[in-house]
This record gives sequence, C-alpha cells and structure tokens, in this order.
Amino acid sequence: MNNNQSELKKQEKFTQAVISRGFGIAMQLKKTFNKYLNPQTESGLMLHCLLMSNRFACKAPYTDITCISNVGLYNGSSELADLDNIDEDDIARLISQKPAIRGIKVRMSHSVVQNTGTGGLLAAKKLSHKLQIPVFVHVGNQPPRLADILNLLDQGDVVTHIFHGKPGGCLGSREDILPELQNAINRGIYLDLGHGTESCSFSRFKQAREKGLCIDTISTDLYSQNYSGPVYSLAHTMEKCMLMGMSLPEVLAAVTLKPSLVLRVPDIGKIKVGAEGDLTYFTIDDTEQVYSDSEGNKLMGKKQFHIHGVVRQGEIIVNDK
Repeated sequence: MNNNQSELKKQEKFTQAVISRGFGIAMQLKKTFNKYLNPQTESGLMLHCLLMSNRFACKAPYTDITCISNVGLYNGSSELADLDNIDEDDIARLISQKPAIRGIKVRMSHSVVQNTGTGGLLAAKKLSHKLQIPVFVHVGNQPPRLADILNLLDQGDVVTHIFHGKPGGCLGSREDILPELQNAINRGIYLDLGHGTESCSFSRFKQAREKGLCIDTISTDLYSQNYSGPVYSLAHTMEKCMLMGMSLPEVLAAVTLKPSLVLRVPDIGKIKVGAEGDLTYFTIDDTEQVYSDSEGNKLMGKKQFHIHGVVRQGEIIVNDK
C-alpha cells in the first residue's frame, strides 16, 4: 500500500468514526425527545450532532473543561502515555480565546498514563498556575498513587471518581481517610462523585461517609455506555446519594450551589436577583427502586425524584409523562 492509499484509509476511518459518534448522539437525543420532534427538527438534530462530533474529532472545544492532551480520547484511552501530546502553548492560546473553558482535565490512572506517572498533571498544574484556572483530575487504578496526585493539588482543584472501589482509593489500609486527602481538603480542593461505568462503589461511599468524608459535587460521567445502566441519569444518581446517607439539602447543593463555586460562575445554581432564572420543579415519590453501583452491587431505595418540568432561559418545559 503506497502513502496515498494509507492516507486515504486513515481519512476514511476518521470519517466513519465521526459519523458513528454523531449518529449515536442523535439517536440518544431522539429517544429522549421523540415526542417533540417533527421531520424537519429531526433532520436538524441529526445534522447538529454530526457537526458537534466533527468538532470533537477535530479537537475543537465543546465543553467547559479542556483536556491537557491534544489527542483527547479520539485515538484510544492512553492520551498521556506520550507527553509529547501536550502542547502547552497551544492549550494556553485556546483557553485565552475561549472564556467558557473553566478548567483543565487530566486523567491520572495507569491505563491512561502508563509509564509517565504524574507528568501530565505537572504540565497541567504549570498551566493552571499561569492561567489561574483549576485542574479537574480523574483518579482510578494506580500507579500513580492517589497520595502523589493529591500532593500536587491546590485550592480550587477538583478530584473526580473519588468513591471508586479500586485499590489505592480515598481510604487507607485501616479504612481511615487518606492523610494526603485530608490535607488536600484542608487546602481547599473539591471532591466530585463522577459516577461513571466503573467509579461509584456503594461500600466505598458508605465507608467514607462514616468517616466524615463526603463529596462536594454530584456528577454522572454519563455517556453512551452507561446511560442505560448503571448511571441512567443525574436524578437517578442523586437518589443513590440519598440512599448512601446524604440529606436532600446536601444533594441539592451538590448539583446547584457547589458546581457554581467549582466553575466560578456565581450567577448560576442559586435564586437571587440578577442570577440565571433556571429552575427544576420536582416532587419525591415514595416508590421502591433497585439501585446498582459500578461493581454490580444492588440496594433497595424508596425515594425517587419525579421531574415535572424545568424553566430554562425563561422557557417553561413541562414533563407530561
């Protein structure tokens, strides 16, 4: 195969990946909002999702957090195995041009970093100090050790997947809070749930809660492989947090007020004059429901959020299910 044929094969593979991603996103949205779609809006939805996927694949930012590696997750899941994938000048230029970007994400688990240890995090922290924005750190299988990661973090940084059930987590060998974690909390870091496919253990959550350790923010890490279980939705994840002992006020603060603090966006997540008037109207039903964590463990709960509608940018959207 000559060079031209090889390049064409690469382009074909790239195009197929973009189309597949866009089609998958569109089908998920269509399933959710089908009753509101007509043939014209459905076509528009498909086109928008394809364009959005193209932006992802071409490394254009579409979220509030940008990845420290310029290859992201497009070409596998070991984006920090080669630190040459980090272009600090390019990232700094991107962030300066896009004020919506609120932080730099770094995935610190062994499958991602392989033999580079905390090198990617050190690069992110260098940029973090220069640009005055936080880092958002994914933790998982070690190495690198969680203690080594935490020692590099400052006030305002975020650790997500904190209640994963893998070895080397937030609790030490005696099931006490890891000293480096307590020190990081004292410095002002935030803890995020980041439920995901593999990162929410009921037993770890319960043990940590009993030691006085709890999350600041509740997030789902929702994507195509877990929206049909075990994550399902933000509301379902909030219900799990109440099942683990969090009170309703704690849960609500973790999806409203606390995220506004983490993202440094003071006009969201609260009700006050001049703030964004986005509201969710819900009730809590006393209905039994089986909940699963990321390890397949199951528990029975009796508190479910029933979402009746939302107000978004002045528009009232009613859930008439």
